[in-house]
Amino acid sequence: MKTNSNQVIDQIIGLVNQLSAKEKEKLLNQIISGANKQGSQHKVKSLILEAPIWSDDDYEDFKEAREHFNSSRLV
Repeated sequence: MKTNSNQVIDQIIGLVNQLSAKEKEKLLNQIISGANKQGSQHKVKSLILEAPIWSDDDYEDFKEAREHFNSSRLV
């Protein structure tokens, strides 16, 4: 006995088989486009969650260094 999700997939495949070649190509492009968007959203989310962070001390050191660089520039 097939599960409900397998029945739904079989119905979708049946509907896709009824499409013209041009319609199948359009559907494929939409599926690929949607998959790429989801993949890139996941990559951005991973980058944000796993990116290195500065401690307060690191940030203060950066601000001091930036202040030093800005004051030592030749104008």
